[in-house]
Amino acid sequence: MEKQRLVESTFDHGKRVEDAAAHYLCGVVALQRSEDWQLLAQNFRFLRAEIDQVWEVQDGKGWILVFVEVRSRLLQKRNSVGGVESVGYRKRKHLLRAATGFLLNYSGPAHRIRFDVLAWNGWSWDHRIDAFRPD
Repeated sequence: MEKQRLVESTFDHGKRVEDAAAHYLCGVVALQRSEDWQLLAQNFRFLRAEIDQVWEVQDGKGWILVFVEVRSRLLQKRNSVGGVESVGYRKRKHLLRAATGFLLNYSGPAHRIRFDVLAWNGWSWDHRIDAFRPD
């Protein structure tokens, strides 16, 4: 009899957290902020860079294209950074590259962009709106 895997793979965990993040954003966040969130793409890749989620968000000022990096930090080690803080210079550079690739073919209603980071720590979400701006 084959043993069942008791530990979830990193890939499976990441996929599960990204799916939960999508539900959280289009449900809880959309209701709290009275916004309309529409998922356009997941795991968008361009020139070896990836963005976890791309959304069109309608707020009181019109449409925004929101690029979301989803992070998960279940085991916080001493002196380690949290999910949001783990998006450093190199990761931001990759996100900007992927966003540029997405914008090359985007023809939707959004005229503004923003980069959010959504981090899961095992029991709650930390949503940093406009977490960083392109340099």
